[in-house]
Amino acid sequence: MENSLYESARKLANKILNSKEYVNFRRCRKRVEEDPELTKQVDEFRREAFVLQCQGDEAYRSGISEVRDRHPIVMGTQIAREYLDAEIDLCRMVRDVQEILVENIDIKVDFL
Repeated sequence: MENSLYESARKLANKILNSKEYVNFRRCRKRVEEDPELTKQVDEFRREAFVLQCQGDEAYRSGISEVRDRHPIVMGTQIAREYLDAEIDLCRMVRDVQEILVENIDIKVDFL
């Protein structure tokens, strides 16, 4: 049984890798990576946004505008915005899958 569980996980990973969200994410990331300076700026934006997200919803809502203001090139570059949007779409899909798993295996995470 254990082997079939891992095989199912591998199949799920392959489905994610072939999903439109992941394919779009990879396409957008590749376009951003063609410009090393833009890549550096996008990664810094992502780092700052991630730190805010880890601080909670209120911190994120109150701080994300300031992060966006500090990164006008990222916000003003279409391929960077497309990449960030694609990353959000992919993360939402993975989060939804995780929620399905957590809800159905009765892991208590209400303390979070």
